[in-house]
Amino acid sequence: MKATVRLFQLVLPLCLALPVLGEARLYRWVDEHGNVHYSDHVPPEHAHQGRDVKSSDGRTLDRVAPARSREEIEAEKRQQQAEAETRRRLEEEAARQAEHDRVLRLTFSSVRDIERIRDDRIEALRGRIHLAEGRIVNLEGQLNQARQRAADLERSGRDADDAHERIQVLRARIEENQVFIATTEAEIATTEARYEADIERFQYLLRREAAER
Repeated sequence: MKATVRLFQLVLPLCLALPVLGEARLYRWVDEHGNVHYSDHVPPEHAHQGRDVKSSDGRTLDRVAPARSREEIEAEKRQQQAEAETRRRLEEEAARQAEHDRVLRLTFSSVRDIERIRDDRIEALRGRIHLAEGRIVNLEGQLNQARQRAADLERSGRDADDAHERIQVLRARIEENQVFIATTEAEIATTEARYEADIERFQYLLRREAAER
């Protein structure tokens, strides 16, 4: 590296002495081994290196960034794809929100309208739960009878297989209704949350429209 710097010190005065039409330029770059190079041209094998463009008096006229590696290019491509995907999702969400806003304003004229629809749907769901609870009470009564029937048959030494099969069927039907109740209760919670969000959005739209008048 010292030899290269020394060469630059020898070459620079000669370059200053040359009659040129424009300002003489030298290139300075550091190779992958850390060696500093000065030359009036960049060899092809070093073209990918970043470099400074120097004037004849040593001033830096320009800086050329190093060529990007394949990994850097691929990373930038992935970043651009991720940003494009994010923009696409945001645009789709904005379109869905705009359509939802349009439907809200066309469907309802007041918050009370939304509350009325919400209450009707929740009441219908609670009615289903009430019916399921009634079915469970009935099935539990049948289950008790089936258990008693199986016990009587076993005490008398008769075949109780049918009675035990009936017990299993009744237990399964009770469990089905219990699952139905739990699912419907979750649906009620979801319905309440959805309509609460609709009410807040509807109120926001009314305020925005009033501000735009």
